[in-house]
Amino acid sequence: MKLNTRLTLPRLSLLIVIGYAIMTTTPIPMDASAQAMHVRSSSQFQMRTVSAGPDSAALTDTAGIRSVVGAFADAWGRADAAAIASLFAPDGDLVIPTGLQVRGRAHLHDFYASAFAKGYAGSTTTADITRIRAIAPGVMVVDAAWSIVGAKLAPGKVNPPERGILAAVIVKSTGRWWIAALREQEGAAALTSFDVGGARGQ
Repeated sequence: MKLNTRLTLPRLSLLIVIGYAIMTTTPIPMDASAQAMHVRSSSQFQMRTVSAGPDSAALTDTAGIRSVVGAFADAWGRADAAAIASLFAPDGDLVIPTGLQVRGRAHLHDFYASAFAKGYAGSTTTADITRIRAIAPGVMVVDAAWSIVGAKLAPGKVNPPERGILAAVIVKSTGRWWIAALREQEGAAALTSFDVGGARGQ
């Protein structure tokens, strides 16, 4: 029996399509050196992409972060709830040591106004920054130890100083930094580093 070796145009087109699909979906084996080169090339490309972003300068803008923290302390000293709320992003939120969560600028304003009315007006607050870490262009995590001194929650009685630590996520938008999230706690008065040997750092 004689085989027909002639291919019509539709059959030839179908074979071309099948061959292209196989080439694009079947991985080409690489030896160890080729795989290592591929990984290094991919990593270098990703690093260049991040560092070349339009907000890459924000990765080192620690002065801008410190100005936000300073503005918070200044507004607290004036018992200015509106000024404090304006430092937060529109959807920013706060969690205080009791577990109470306050979301959005309007509620943040009301929360701080209530705190000042209850005896925190006239007190001072500090935040000693221990670390500022960039986690993405325009996104910073701030660790600090905070204190409040001079609050009068009972008539004629000054409360003992309040101390704790905090973590804040601060983001850059429209050319300035905003507090996106602020977490405060009183379980510790200072931050310590974990010792690789298993003991807690001092």
